[in-house]
Amino acid sequence: MVTERALRAQLAKELRGAWEESGVTQIEIGRRTGMTQPMVSDFFRRRYESPGWDTLEKVAHALGYEIELEAKLIFERMPAQ
Repeated sequence: MVTERALRAQLAKELRGAWEESGVTQIEIGRRTGMTQPMVSDFFRRRYESPGWDTLEKVAHALGYEIELEAKLIFERMPAQ
């Protein structure tokens, strides 16, 4: 099972790859997101283990991506003890 924290960390890693391919500067990402350049640098250097959803969404939008999550609820009866 993947935790929410691991999911956010993986998404941040994917966004870093998208940023590296984009050619967009950290200053431009900052302008588009309202983040300072040092904050953007920290984000892309993974100084945050698992950034918040708001930050992930801002960076994704700044790079021209949309984040879409799909959840599946699995409900199973636990064995009797």
